[in-house]
Amino acid sequence: MDPSYPKSIKYPKVDCLNDYINHHRSPKNSSLDGLNNIRSNVSAILQRPQRRPPQNRTSVLRLPSHLQFHPPPNHPPNLGHPPAQKPRFTLQDATIFNLNVSAPNVISTTVQVTVNSRNPNSNIGIYYDRLDVYATYRNQQITYYTVIPPVYQGHKDVNVWSPFIYGNTVPVAPYNGLALTQDQSDGAIAITVKINGRVRWKVGSFISGRYHLHVTCPAYIPLGNSKNTGIVIGNAVKYQLSQSCSVNV
Repeated sequence: MDPSYPKSIKYPKVDCLNDYINHHRSPKNSSLDGLNNIRSNVSAILQRPQRRPPQNRTSVLRLPSHLQFHPPPNHPPNLGHPPAQKPRFTLQDATIFNLNVSAPNVISTTVQVTVNSRNPNSNIGIYYDRLDVYATYRNQQITYYTVIPPVYQGHKDVNVWSPFIYGNTVPVAPYNGLALTQDQSDGAIAITVKINGRVRWKVGSFISGRYHLHVTCPAYIPLGNSKNTGIVIGNAVKYQLSQSCSVNV
C-alpha cells in the first residue's frame, strides 16, 4: 500500500465536499476519484424533493337524513323577539267622576276608561296573562293599579275593557297639585292612561314564553272648558277620545 495514502479518511461536511475532492485529486490519490460517486449520490439526495408532512384535515361527518335534527312544524321562527305584529290599543273614551286637588299636594281621582285591543295577526293568538291599568299626571302616578283578568285573544279579534281607575287623596309633588289646578282653570287636563302586563304568543299548538307589554295612552280631557264637549251621565261626564296608544313588547 502506498504510504502516502491516508490511513483514515474523515469525510467533510457536504458543504465542503467539492473543495475536498479537488484538493485531494492527484495521480497518487487516484483512488479518491471514487468520491465523485459520493458527490453525485449526495447531490441526488439534496436535489430530491422533500416530502411534506401530512396536513391536518378536518373531516365532516354527515348524518343520514333520518338522524338529522329537524325543528317541529309548529315552531315559529325568530322567537328571540316577538314573532308577530304587536297588538293595537285605542283609548276610546274617559268618564270623569272625580278629579280635583283637595290640598296643594293631594289629588283624588275616579275615572272609568274604555280601552280596546285588536290582534292584527291572521294566524297568531295572544294570551294576556296580566294587565294593570293606572293613570299618571305629569309623569307621577295618581291612581292605584286596576287589574284586568287574563284573557285569550284569537286571530283578528278585538277585546274591549272598561276598568275603573281611582285614587283617593294620593300624595303628589306640590308643583303637580298647583299645575292640575291651573290646567282646570285653563279648560283642559292632559293625563296618561298606562297598561303594563305580560303576553304570550300562540302559533298552532306552540305557546311562547312571556313578554313584557307596555301601553301608553295620552288623554287630553277638556275638563272645566266652557265649551264642554262631554256627555253628562248622572254625576259624571264622558269624553270621547279615540286616541291611539303606543305599544312596546
